[in-house]
Amino acid sequence: MSKPVCVVVGVEPGNGAAIARQFPATGYCVALLARNQAYLKELEGEVKDSQAYLYDVTAIETSPTVFNQIQADLGAVNILVYNAGSGLFGNLDIRVGCEAVW
Repeated sequence: MSKPVCVVVGVEPGNGAAIARQFPATGYCVALLARNQAYLKELEGEVKDSQAYLYDVTAIETSPTVFNQIQADLGAVNILVYNAGSGLFGNLDIRVGCEAVW
């Protein structure tokens, strides 16, 4: 019987890598998906039972190809962790007006 498969989409230093590192300890193999090929290969060398796949979530048309390859290489996906996204960092200035009620 093969190991269950966890796919982590959006593997970069930080949450994605931390999440990916946890699954092999519980018996999963891990598909690492991200746009940064150099980092993916580095992480693949560090995370036991993992395989890297170059994937950009904004290129929706490539999803079937990538996920079919994962299934062919590792087996059916049991868990999908979607960690991809982008953030906007800065200050938030909220001004709330209020009236005194007498």
